[in-house]
Amino acid sequence: MKNKPTQILILEDNPSDAELMKRELRKAELDAVATLAQDKATFIDALESSTLDLILADYALPGFDGMTALVYARQRFPEIPVIIVSGAIGEEIAIEALKAGATDYVLKQRLDRLGPVIQRALQEAQQKAERKKAEALLAERNTALLESEERFRLLVEGVEDYAIIMLDTEGLIVSWNTGAERIKGWAAEEILGHNFSLFYLPQDREIGQPQRALEQAAVQGRYEGQG
Repeated sequence: MKNKPTQILILEDNPSDAELMKRELRKAELDAVATLAQDKATFIDALESSTLDLILADYALPGFDGMTALVYARQRFPEIPVIIVSGAIGEEIAIEALKAGATDYVLKQRLDRLGPVIQRALQEAQQKAERKKAEALLAERNTALLESEERFRLLVEGVEDYAIIMLDTEGLIVSWNTGAERIKGWAAEEILGHNFSLFYLPQDREIGQPQRALEQAAVQGRYEGQG
Protein backbone atom coordinates (compact mmCIF):
# COMPACT_ATOMS: atom_id res chain seq x y z
CA MET A 1 0.00 0.00 0.00
CA LYS A 2 1.40 3.39 -1.00
CA ASN A 3 2.22 5.78 1.82
CA LYS A 4 0.22 8.99 2.01
CA PRO A 5 2.03 12.18 0.98
CA THR A 6 3.60 14.16 3.81
CA GLN A 7 1.33 17.06 4.76
CA ILE A 8 3.36 20.25 5.24
CA LEU A 9 2.01 23.63 6.32
CA ILE A 10 4.07 26.66 5.27
CA LEU A 11 3.56 29.89 7.21
CA GLU A 12 5.00 32.57 4.92
CA ASP A 13 3.61 35.95 3.84
CA ASN A 14 6.00 36.29 0.90
CA PRO A 15 4.78 34.17 -2.06
CA SER A 16 8.25 34.18 -3.64
CA ASP A 17 9.86 32.79 -0.48
CA ALA A 18 7.08 30.22 -0.18
CA GLU A 19 7.74 29.09 -3.75
CA LEU A 20 11.46 28.77 -3.00
CA MET A 21 10.63 26.49 -0.06
CA LYS A 22 8.38 24.36 -2.26
CA ARG A 23 11.20 24.13 -4.80
CA GLU A 24 13.50 22.76 -2.10
CA LEU A 25 10.84 20.16 -1.24
CA ARG A 26 10.82 19.03 -4.86
CA LYS A 27 14.63 18.98 -5.04
CA ALA A 28 14.70 16.76 -1.97
CA GLU A 29 12.23 14.44 -3.78
CA LEU A 30 9.83 14.60 -0.86
CA ASP A 31 6.41 13.13 -1.55
CA ALA A 32 4.69 16.09 0.06
CA VAL A 33 1.62 18.27 -0.21
CA ALA A 34 2.39 21.84 0.88
CA THR A 35 -0.36 24.16 2.12
CA LEU A 36 0.38 27.90 2.35
CA ALA A 37 -0.81 30.13 5.20
CA GLN A 38 0.07 33.82 4.87
CA ASP A 39 -1.21 35.22 8.17
CA LYS A 40 -2.42 34.28 11.64
CA ALA A 41 -6.01 33.61 10.61
CA THR A 42 -5.19 31.24 7.75
CA PHE A 43 -2.51 29.55 9.86
CA ILE A 44 -4.90 28.82 12.74
CA ASP A 45 -7.58 27.69 10.29
CA ALA A 46 -5.11 25.26 8.69
CA LEU A 47 -4.11 23.92 12.12
CA GLU A 48 -7.72 23.27 13.08
CA SER A 49 -8.86 21.77 9.78
CA SER A 50 -5.85 19.73 8.68
CA THR A 51 -3.86 16.67 9.65
CA LEU A 52 -0.26 17.79 9.43
CA ASP A 53 3.12 16.06 9.48
CA LEU A 54 5.40 19.11 9.57
CA ILE A 55 5.26 22.90 9.80
CA LEU A 56 7.60 25.46 8.23
CA ALA A 57 7.13 28.84 9.90
CA ASP A 58 8.62 32.19 8.95
CA TYR A 59 9.94 33.92 12.03
CA ALA A 60 8.76 37.46 11.20
CA LEU A 61 5.36 38.27 9.71
CA PRO A 62 3.25 41.45 10.02
CA GLY A 63 1.25 41.13 13.24
CA PHE A 64 2.39 37.56 13.79
CA ASP A 65 5.69 35.80 14.43
CA GLY A 66 7.19 32.35 14.39
CA MET A 67 7.35 32.05 18.18
CA THR A 68 3.61 32.69 18.54
CA ALA A 69 2.96 30.33 15.65
CA LEU A 70 5.05 27.74 17.47
CA VAL A 71 2.82 28.02 20.55
CA TYR A 72 -0.33 27.51 18.46
CA ALA A 73 1.26 24.61 16.58
CA ARG A 74 2.35 22.83 19.75
CA GLN A 75 -1.14 23.14 21.24
CA ARG A 76 -2.69 21.45 18.21
CA PHE A 77 0.13 19.09 17.18
CA PRO A 78 2.50 18.55 20.15
CA GLU A 79 4.58 15.87 18.40
CA ILE A 80 5.13 17.03 14.82
CA PRO A 81 8.31 18.86 13.71
CA VAL A 82 8.16 22.65 13.52
CA ILE A 83 11.02 24.27 11.61
CA ILE A 84 11.60 28.02 11.83
CA VAL A 85 12.62 29.60 8.51
CA SER A 86 13.89 33.16 8.62
CA GLY A 87 15.90 35.69 6.68
CA ALA A 88 17.46 37.11 9.82
CA ILE A 89 17.57 35.23 13.09
CA GLY A 90 20.27 35.70 15.68
CA GLU A 91 21.79 32.98 17.79
CA GLU A 92 19.86 34.04 20.91
CA ILE A 93 16.53 33.93 19.07
CA ALA A 94 17.41 30.57 17.53
CA ILE A 95 18.18 29.12 20.96
CA GLU A 96 14.95 30.61 22.33
CA ALA A 97 12.98 28.98 19.51
CA LEU A 98 14.58 25.58 20.13
CA LYS A 99 13.84 25.85 23.86
CA ALA A 100 10.22 26.71 23.04
CA GLY A 101 9.86 23.49 21.06
CA ALA A 102 11.07 24.23 17.55
CA THR A 103 12.71 21.22 15.93
CA ASP A 104 15.29 23.21 13.97
CA TYR A 105 15.77 26.46 12.10
CA VAL A 106 16.95 27.29 8.58
CA LEU A 107 18.10 30.64 7.25
CA LYS A 108 16.49 31.75 3.99
CA GLN A 109 19.98 32.43 2.67
CA ARG A 110 20.69 28.70 3.17
CA LEU A 111 17.52 27.10 1.86
CA ASP A 112 19.66 24.33 0.38
CA ARG A 113 19.66 22.94 3.95
CA LEU A 114 15.87 22.79 4.06
CA GLY A 115 15.42 19.41 2.35
CA PRO A 116 17.91 17.51 4.53
CA VAL A 117 16.62 19.22 7.69
CA ILE A 118 13.04 18.22 6.84
CA GLN A 119 14.04 14.64 6.04
CA ARG A 120 15.90 14.29 9.32
CA ALA A 121 13.06 15.87 11.30
CA LEU A 122 10.47 13.55 9.74
CA GLN A 123 12.65 10.50 10.37
CA GLU A 124 13.17 11.45 14.02
CA ALA A 125 9.44 12.12 14.44
CA GLN A 126 8.61 8.71 12.98
CA GLN A 127 11.10 6.99 15.27
CA LYS A 128 9.69 8.83 18.26
CA ALA A 129 6.13 7.86 17.31
CA GLU A 130 7.12 4.21 16.84
CA ARG A 131 8.95 4.21 20.17
CA LYS A 132 5.95 5.76 21.90
CA LYS A 133 3.66 3.18 20.30
CA ALA A 134 5.95 0.34 21.40
CA GLU A 135 6.08 1.72 24.95
CA ALA A 136 2.29 1.97 25.05
CA LEU A 137 1.97 -1.62 23.81
CA LEU A 138 4.48 -2.81 26.40
CA ALA A 139 2.63 -0.96 29.16
CA GLU A 140 -0.64 -2.52 27.98
CA ARG A 141 0.87 -6.00 28.02
CA ASN A 142 2.41 -5.41 31.45
CA THR A 143 -0.97 -4.30 32.76
CA ALA A 144 -2.62 -7.40 31.30
CA LEU A 145 0.10 -9.58 32.84
CA LEU A 146 -0.32 -7.97 36.25
CA GLU A 147 -4.08 -8.44 36.05
CA SER A 148 -3.59 -12.09 35.07
CA GLU A 149 -1.14 -12.60 37.93
CA GLU A 150 -3.59 -11.00 40.35
CA ARG A 151 -6.41 -13.29 39.20
CA PHE A 152 -4.10 -16.29 39.58
CA ARG A 153 -3.03 -15.13 43.04
CA LEU A 154 -6.63 -14.75 44.19
CA LEU A 155 -7.46 -18.19 42.77
CA VAL A 156 -4.50 -19.82 44.52
CA GLU A 157 -5.16 -18.07 47.81
CA GLY A 158 -8.75 -19.28 47.78
CA VAL A 159 -7.84 -22.99 47.49
CA GLU A 160 -8.33 -24.65 50.88
CA ASP A 161 -7.88 -28.37 50.11
CA TYR A 162 -4.29 -28.15 48.86
CA ALA A 163 -1.20 -26.38 50.09
CA ILE A 164 0.03 -24.27 47.18
CA ILE A 165 3.34 -22.60 47.87
CA MET A 166 5.27 -20.36 45.47
CA LEU A 167 9.01 -19.79 45.74
CA ASP A 168 11.47 -17.40 44.18
CA THR A 169 14.61 -18.65 42.43
CA GLU A 170 16.47 -18.79 45.74
CA GLY A 171 13.86 -21.01 47.35
CA LEU A 172 12.32 -18.28 49.49
CA ILE A 173 8.57 -18.53 50.06
CA VAL A 174 6.72 -15.70 48.28
CA SER A 175 3.16 -17.08 48.25
CA TRP A 176 1.30 -19.10 50.88
CA ASN A 177 -2.34 -19.94 50.25
CA THR A 178 -5.23 -20.72 52.59
CA GLY A 179 -4.73 -24.44 52.09
CA ALA A 180 -1.09 -24.14 53.15
CA GLU A 181 -2.14 -22.32 56.30
CA ARG A 182 -4.66 -25.05 57.14
CA ILE A 183 -2.41 -28.01 56.31
CA LYS A 184 0.97 -26.70 57.49
CA GLY A 185 -0.27 -24.68 60.44
CA TRP A 186 1.63 -21.47 59.72
CA ALA A 187 -0.05 -18.18 58.89
CA ALA A 188 1.24 -16.39 55.79
CA GLU A 189 2.85 -13.60 57.80
CA GLU A 190 4.82 -16.19 59.78
CA ILE A 191 6.27 -18.05 56.81
CA LEU A 192 6.68 -15.62 53.90
CA GLY A 193 10.34 -14.86 53.21
CA HIS A 194 11.63 -18.06 54.83
CA ASN A 195 13.44 -20.74 52.86
CA PHE A 196 11.29 -23.74 51.95
CA SER A 197 13.98 -26.12 53.24
CA LEU A 198 12.48 -25.74 56.71
CA PHE A 199 9.81 -28.22 55.59
CA TYR A 200 12.45 -30.95 55.37
CA LEU A 201 13.96 -33.06 58.12
CA PRO A 202 17.60 -32.32 59.01
CA GLN A 203 18.79 -35.55 57.40
CA ASP A 204 16.96 -34.66 54.17
CA ARG A 205 18.57 -31.24 54.14
CA GLU A 206 21.98 -32.84 54.63
CA ILE A 207 21.60 -34.99 51.50
CA GLY A 208 20.46 -32.00 49.42
CA GLN A 209 16.84 -32.97 48.88
CA PRO A 210 15.54 -29.36 49.06
CA GLN A 211 18.04 -28.26 46.41
CA ARG A 212 17.02 -31.10 44.09
CA ALA A 213 13.37 -30.16 44.52
CA LEU A 214 14.19 -26.54 43.68
CA GLU A 215 16.13 -27.61 40.58
CA GLN A 216 13.20 -29.77 39.45
CA ALA A 217 10.82 -26.86 39.91
CA ALA A 218 13.14 -24.63 37.88
CA VAL A 219 13.18 -27.13 34.99
CA GLN A 220 9.54 -28.28 35.06
CA GLY A 221 7.94 -25.11 36.39
CA ARG A 222 6.58 -26.85 39.49
CA TYR A 223 7.32 -29.44 42.15
CA GLU A 224 4.78 -31.70 43.81
CA GLY A 225 5.51 -33.34 47.12
CA GLN A 226 3.72 -34.80 50.06
CA GLY A 227 4.22 -34.17 53.72
